[in-house]
Amino acid sequence: TMRLPMWYFAEKLNDPSLLWNEMRRLSEGGYAAENAEYRLLPMIMAFTSNFNAASITAPTRNIYVGQGTTPVVLIHSNWACDETDKFLAFKGGTPTTEMGHNDIGSFVYDAAGIRWSIDPCHIDFTTIEDRIPDYWENGANASRWDEIETTRPYHSTWGYSTGNAMNTSAATGTIRRVIETQTERGATLDLSKSVNSGFSATDQTKFTRTITLREEKEVKIIDSLWFRNTGGQVTCVWRMVTEAEVTTVRNTATNDFTWILEQNGKKLYVRMQSTAVPSGTQNFRANGNQAAPVYADGYTIFGAVYTKRSSLPYNVCTVTISETDPNQ
Repeated sequence: TMRLPMWYFAEKLNDPSLLWNEMRRLSEGGYAAENAEYRLLPMIMAFTSNFNAASITAPTRNIYVGQGTTPVVLIHSNWACDETDKFLAFKGGTPTTEMGHNDIGSFVYDAAGIRWSIDPCHIDFTTIEDRIPDYWENGANASRWDEIETTRPYHSTWGYSTGNAMNTSAATGTIRRVIETQTERGATLDLSKSVNSGFSATDQTKFTRTITLREEKEVKIIDSLWFRNTGGQVTCVWRMVTEAEVTTVRNTATNDFTWILEQNGKKLYVRMQSTAVPSGTQNFRANGNQAAPVYADGYTIFGAVYTKRSSLPYNVCTVTISETDPNQ
């Protein structure tokens, strides 16, 4: 479908490369979709009057970082717009912004022409407002947090084992560091305020999530949790949401997990390594130390619940996402 705002920004910022994808959509018939806003198409002529639309080149950078109320990071491996182009995006922000979801730290990922890590489907506000009159209330116990599109367990992110939490006004995620080198692009999110409400004042101190696309071939996610108190136990959960079929493989010698995703005849491998001990299933119940996927509402939710080692002042959970089997 058309993205008319991109034409405005191309003219406003004097950056025709912003229209690289729009020119592809235009040539492929994307602007002829049934839901296209045809009445707005004449605006394109005004927005392109200052440059030659026939000589638009690809953007020179493969990463965009937005430092607004809802910080976002968008990364392309290249601009071929085909199956070789990997796309990674993740966000900070807060659930209490207008139309905010309980998805701080969540990410989406495309590879081989498939969206493997997904964000739940678009919300039909007309339908949902009829069904939930108080939908726009965003307090900690508001009804809106029970919806698939807004609730935390239906997003590819990290949390603690109480499930749909972190939906308070204090929950925020900010960009702490941008990473842009020849071999790695991404950023570190400071999510400390998004999880502190789940721990006592003597426990959790700081939580960061670093997400990068490395060597244009794999995603690396490093979740680091520092504690004031090394005693006691804190149960955490790492999850990813997909439409693929998921198989779980556990290395009992190292306590690492590998999930094999299969969709449209293609595979993706998600490997977790952690200084914590995986201790249960995605639905928050200990089950023979197996990280079994859960199938719900057309989605597959998988991941692992794990408990902080009481002897360590911090925990690090590293997840690698690749089209290559890490166990070979």
